[in-house]
Amino acid sequence: MNAYNGICPPNVNINKFFKEIIDRDNITEINLFLDNLKGNFLNNFIFDYGKEFSLGYACENDKFNTALSLIKSGDVVLGQKNKNGRTPLILCTGNEDEMSAIVAEELLKGDCKPDAKYSTGRTALMRCCNYKTNPDIKIASMLLDRDPNLGFQLDDDGYSGLDLLIEFNNENEKKELLRDKMYRNLCVKYLKIYSDGDLSDGVFARVMEIICNDKDDLRPALDRPLLQKGINLNNYCDESHKTIEAVATTLKATLVAPNLQEKMQIPKAEAVPFAVGERIAGVSPGHRYVPDEIRDPEGFARYERLYPPGKGPNAGPGGGPAGGKKCKTIKRRSLKRNKKSKRQKC
Repeated sequence: MNAYNGICPPNVNINKFFKEIIDRDNITEINLFLDNLKGNFLNNFIFDYGKEFSLGYACENDKFNTALSLIKSGDVVLGQKNKNGRTPLILCTGNEDEMSAIVAEELLKGDCKPDAKYSTGRTALMRCCNYKTNPDIKIASMLLDRDPNLGFQLDDDGYSGLDLLIEFNNENEKKELLRDKMYRNLCVKYLKIYSDGDLSDGVFARVMEIICNDKDDLRPALDRPLLQKGINLNNYCDESHKTIEAVATTLKATLVAPNLQEKMQIPKAEAVPFAVGERIAGVSPGHRYVPDEIRDPEGFARYERLYPPGKGPNAGPGGGPAGGKKCKTIKRRSLKRNKKSKRQKC
């Protein structure tokens, strides 16, 4: 058989012939065909009345070598939908061929419409999270890196890709995926995006509840990597911890932002109008000096408010003259082990 020269044989439908070349998935033949027909093969290689086109056909039939050549040719519309409403990016998902992730990476360099929906409102990201093949995990990660807002899209039933990501067909599938570092990293990345974003749709709370309830698999597998990203599962799984955390946050806010004291109606301490512990000549060390300005009724009342009886500064009485009740020092002769031990008795 002679080598293909890139020309469509006479009396052969060019669209049909092009499909045959795609089916062979031969890069050399594809490039020759494109080079010969470039500029003349219009409408992005449309055939069958616009219902199918070359790039979508190649991706749908796992002809990823051809798909790469078509993308690099620059003559195809990357985001065009086929008759089922699926773009080439969507058609690359749900596939175990590693080439599908390479094609998806090339598609994401252009306008491939990653937010496009099909069928029941699902997107390429949702499809990746549903199938969870190795290439799908790579594609999902690339999609979230390109635009984190893709993670917040919901299908017609109100579910996001995050819901589908932690949904498993059976226990064996779950255990196998949780052993995969790429899968765990994708879960953490998706959860981090949700925790930093709008939580009004209830998806994050719903998913965190599932993780918390799965104490044997999901929670142990994701606990540490989530903590490294600043997400503490204890804050979502343990009610007692959440209460303590809320109180601690309030106290911290009060200390860091004093203006919150006014909002919370926290009274401010009165300034002490005298030098606490100041001594004067002629007064024993156990007594303390109280300046004359608080000996008047008003000043004394303020002193009494600051220091209740028996709670004055430096063991002063509070609410009365400076000094306190004289303490007697007695020896405890009854203790044979230490006859010199003393105790203060007031």
